[in-house]
Amino acid sequence: MFISMRWKAIALTSLLLVGLSGYFIVASEQALKRLLESERQEIFLNYQNEIAGLLRQSYDHLLQLSDIIPILQLQNTDTGREVSDKSLKAIIDQHWSYIALNWGMESALLFDEKGLLQGKWGLGASPRSSDVVIQVLQTGAPFSRLTCFNVCQQVVTLPILAPDGQVMVLELSTSLADTLRAFQKITQADIGLLVPDVSIRDMRVVTSWSRTLAAMTNLERSMDMLQHAATQVSFDLLNQEPKVFQKNGHYHEVSLVSLVTESFGDAHFIIIEDVTDQHQHIIRAKEADIRTALTAILLSGFLVIFALWSPILRLRRHAEVLPILVAGDFTLLREKLGDKRSRRLFKDELDILDDAERDVADQLEEMQRQIEEDNVQLESLALYDPLTKLANRHLIFKEIQLAVKESALTEEYFSLLYLDLDNFKRVNDSLGHSTGDELLKVAARRLQASVRDGDIVARLGGDEFCILIKYMKFKEDSARVAKNILKVLGEPIHLGTTEFNISASIGIVTISEHGVTTEQLLQNADIAMYRAKAKGRSNFQYYTKSMSVAATERMALETELRKAIAEQQFELHYQPQINLETGKIVSAEALVRWIHPTRGLVSPDDFIPLLEETGLIIPLGEWIIHQAFKDAKRWNGLGDDSVNIAVNLSPRQFSDPELPRVIRDAMLSSHLQASQIEIEITESMVMNDIEKSNQLLKYLKVLGVTVAVDDFGTGHSSLGYLKKLDLDVLKVDRTFVQDLPDDENDKAIVAAIIAMAHELKLRVVAEGIESLEQEAFLKSHGCETGQGYLYSKPLPYEKFLGLLRRSDNIIPFQRSK
Repeated sequence: MFISMRWKAIALTSLLLVGLSGYFIVASEQALKRLLESERQEIFLNYQNEIAGLLRQSYDHLLQLSDIIPILQLQNTDTGREVSDKSLKAIIDQHWSYIALNWGMESALLFDEKGLLQGKWGLGASPRSSDVVIQVLQTGAPFSRLTCFNVCQQVVTLPILAPDGQVMVLELSTSLADTLRAFQKITQADIGLLVPDVSIRDMRVVTSWSRTLAAMTNLERSMDMLQHAATQVSFDLLNQEPKVFQKNGHYHEVSLVSLVTESFGDAHFIIIEDVTDQHQHIIRAKEADIRTALTAILLSGFLVIFALWSPILRLRRHAEVLPILVAGDFTLLREKLGDKRSRRLFKDELDILDDAERDVADQLEEMQRQIEEDNVQLESLALYDPLTKLANRHLIFKEIQLAVKESALTEEYFSLLYLDLDNFKRVNDSLGHSTGDELLKVAARRLQASVRDGDIVARLGGDEFCILIKYMKFKEDSARVAKNILKVLGEPIHLGTTEFNISASIGIVTISEHGVTTEQLLQNADIAMYRAKAKGRSNFQYYTKSMSVAATERMALETELRKAIAEQQFELHYQPQINLETGKIVSAEALVRWIHPTRGLVSPDDFIPLLEETGLIIPLGEWIIHQAFKDAKRWNGLGDDSVNIAVNLSPRQFSDPELPRVIRDAMLSSHLQASQIEIEITESMVMNDIEKSNQLLKYLKVLGVTVAVDDFGTGHSSLGYLKKLDLDVLKVDRTFVQDLPDDENDKAIVAAIIAMAHELKLRVVAEGIESLEQEAFLKSHGCETGQGYLYSKPLPYEKFLGLLRRSDNIIPFQRSK
């Protein structure tokens, strides 16, 4: 809904003025209220002081009377002569009327020095207990209190010396009514006394407060106001601060002054003051402020509108021009604005806006032309990978979606190839990302050249590519394309002086058969690609439903492995290594076993590769090192012969920069000697980066541990690396031992390995010994140590400990089993 700027300006100005006026009115009213409250607080303090002064004056009045009574003269009323009985009782008896009339006494009590009542005068007097009298006699000090038995009184009990020399106690009572009337006369405010007892005769009860009005000036009027106040506020709240109540057009302030009475303990003076004039003054001031504000609003509004009227009309013209500018009709815009710029001597904001509109129109026209030229480039950036110039993830997703729809309508086959370069991370890590980018460009060009013009090659990210093969007559055509890709990629790549050989793993899915969404197709192709990697890389695999089942099982196994590590479901088994000459156990290899809560013992072949792939081998490997060192320390503390511990490292562990710290911490925490520790690595680990591996091996040698090469002979590396690395032990793989001594080739290989190791000053350990014939062959060629089922299978710690305790010579013991 359109509303003109002029009306918005009027409304906004009016609201602003009204708001400011309201603020100042409220602020003025609050200031008056604060001033009034300050005055009332000062008056209330004066009331408290006035009440205290009046009570003190009444107390002094009674003390003065106690000084006069003993010196009053006793005369015979018939003769006018003095009488012989000059007791204090006789004096009060003769002069009571005078005392009551002139001194305003309500009652008097006289006690002897034993606290016994000797005389009683006046109405409402109630004898005191002997305890009070004795207290006054003992202290010699007056005792003052307030009571409200029949009437409210101020009572003073004090010691007095009678004319006959006897010390007695005199109790004088005066009504509080005189005090209340004096307070009213001085302050012009009504005052009364509230007590917590509601059972006093001839007194009025304030029901809501459960209090009794024992005395009150202007009783009828004040009682009506008290009953009204009691319905508005609680007694406790009123006791905290005075409150103002309105009734019948009048305002009254009610306040309480606390005091202690003998009869009721907690009692209060209640003060009622008419403050109507003060509140009327605030109301009249507020009305005057409102009249002044309304006048100011009208005058200010008129002046503002007068000043803004011309600018508003100019803004209206701009409001007509800007939509034309947005629409891009620059010809009509120039007609509306004209070609002349502002020539005013004193320019304002609107003049600047006029000129800016013309400048913006020129700039937008130029930008529109530039945008049209850039759209083509932007579309290319949005749909193509900037590095390889191949289609990107967004574009291939769209093409796959179209292929899915077409496959439902035609008999043509569409295949999706998911491709990942093998070991590409090594290139980035060793030669840098710039070399890796160049390698990706070459791979992209070769992939593009391997397919037809209508097929689409896309880079999904990193070293992952996706190829959409369109319109195939036979499903098997995708296999032919995959073979051609592997062949083309396998050709050497020359970048500068470096030659590279790359391979790829390819997963294939046929759109007409597998899945109905892009996400499902890519997921299935990805699963097939990982199966190709598991098959040895540099090959392709078609997706099958069993692969999804295997992937799901793999995910479930990974979840269970994480839980197993958290819950410590693993334990270590130890397989002894035997000195072939003496038959004694010289070392033990630590092998991890998973004791699943429902599956039982899980084969290491089922979970070790997954641990390595997911990186979970790092926390588990740290636990293995600590536990193995700890167990070795325990068994070496049981006998005189030292039995070393051998711990295998996985490739992920070997490349972990925290490995030296883990080994050092485990040695320190277990207190195991470095000479009793053997770290086993495989030759494939070392060959990945010989220089880096040699640095780690040297650090381990500094720690003092023994380093062994496990599974020797199974790799494809040159034997020359052995003399470059700081090694201690060479372990012959079981694949060369299992056919001894029947296989002539294995005999020659094992004999050569042992001889070469001895030449390099390395100790030899043969794995997988299962027969006496194998043992005899190895001993005859100088092999020092053997390991295998001939001696013992891997055993839990307690059973391995029993093996150590049972016999010093393990060979006869095992052969007898």
